[in-house]
Amino acid sequence: MLLILGLLLGLLLNTFWASKERPNGSTIPKVPISEQAVRHFSEALKLKTISYMDYGIDSSEYLAFNDWLELSYPSITNQLSHTVISDFSHIYHWEGKDQSQDPIMLYAHLDVVQVIDNEKEHWQYDPWQGQVANDTIWGRGALDDKVAVLGILEAVNYCIANNIKPRRDIYFCFGHDEEVGGNYGARKIAEYFKNNGIRMAYALDEGLTITENLVPNVDKQVSLIGIAQKGYCSVELSTRIDGGHSSMPSSETSIDVISNALSELNKKGLPSRLTSPVEQMLATIAPEMPFFQRVILSNKWLFGRIIKNSYEGSNVGNASIRTTTAATIFTSGQQENIIPEQASATLNFRLLQGDTEKTILDHIKKVINDDRIEISVIGKTTPASNIADTNSEFYQKVEQSILDVFPSTIVSPGLVMAGTDAKHFMDVCEETLYFRPMIMHPKNLHTIHGINERIAIEEYKDFIRFYIRLIELN
Repeated sequence: MLLILGLLLGLLLNTFWASKERPNGSTIPKVPISEQAVRHFSEALKLKTISYMDYGIDSSEYLAFNDWLELSYPSITNQLSHTVISDFSHIYHWEGKDQSQDPIMLYAHLDVVQVIDNEKEHWQYDPWQGQVANDTIWGRGALDDKVAVLGILEAVNYCIANNIKPRRDIYFCFGHDEEVGGNYGARKIAEYFKNNGIRMAYALDEGLTITENLVPNVDKQVSLIGIAQKGYCSVELSTRIDGGHSSMPSSETSIDVISNALSELNKKGLPSRLTSPVEQMLATIAPEMPFFQRVILSNKWLFGRIIKNSYEGSNVGNASIRTTTAATIFTSGQQENIIPEQASATLNFRLLQGDTEKTILDHIKKVINDDRIEISVIGKTTPASNIADTNSEFYQKVEQSILDVFPSTIVSPGLVMAGTDAKHFMDVCEETLYFRPMIMHPKNLHTIHGINERIAIEEYKDFIRFYIRLIELN
């Protein structure tokens, strides 16, 4: 009986201690944002800076964007040094008042994905007209990620006009091909920094957002700051077995061999585990949940298996706690009455912190256990990023900037499941955070890369206010 009482007391104490005091937003006045900022955004959305999946671009649109930048932001052009990378990417350098401080980087990408022809008719407004209607700005790039390019530029423009100068050097960098890997944009920007001996203390890129009605059992908005992103590894499985006429099939064909391997890998995924970003997120949001959930999340030592089982029940949750396996390409056969000799499949893995290319290859070999299958890595593996320190000066300034603009939100660390251009800056940046001050909810989540991409005008103005505040604090 005493053991049970002691256990219950321990659970309650852990639950109570988890309810730590949160930082508060200040009572600073709301910064007025001019309507010119909205017009600039509308104009930028009309420029089709598209990255096509065949890695092609329309250079005339990018050159027009270059010209538009200089025409629209003369103060930035005159006061910040400007370097063009690979013809279409940009580095703006703003010298701070204190040269003893290491610089920081605010990054965004100006390219967007294309609009599929048969989907264009389903848009409420033309995706390439930057339509301003119903207190909303519509168009491809309104959320990903031209909104950040314009939000940063408008914030810098405001600071220059109001004699606000950062304490430390800030580099504002805009890549032009993030949607297809960033090899000519972000990677070349990183090479420029490396070749010139420039190293960033911190960087801020896209990744996570302000969520509304997306975190289960939490009624408030939750601003998730990504403190790490998962890695990337693609592997091809291939085999060659005698084929022949389809009227006389053997007991196992090349397609069967690869299909069976895929089935086994789907059933036997890599093990789940709670990494530091997820554990910190759970600790932060637990006090906002109903009491029963608070007890579970505050006592991972006892309920860890229950938490993982719960997360495994959804795609997002499952991706948060394991290196995921996804079969993305299957190739075999050319004629319906011929059994093919060759079959191959491509698997894409998103690596959790602690897993490596070797981890993946060892796992595949163990699970499929078939010497007839050749296993080979495709392209370059991107390791999972380092985990940023939530006690760092920069994290706290990003957190404070969020709270000053969105005072009722809960700010929490999180893990970025997809990849961003930040992967190219690992060698020139100490720590990276992943956040955009946009409000994502069930009604607009599907519009990123989808139909009717848009942002409310006031939400866009808050976007600008966030970057103004971040510049002020740095």
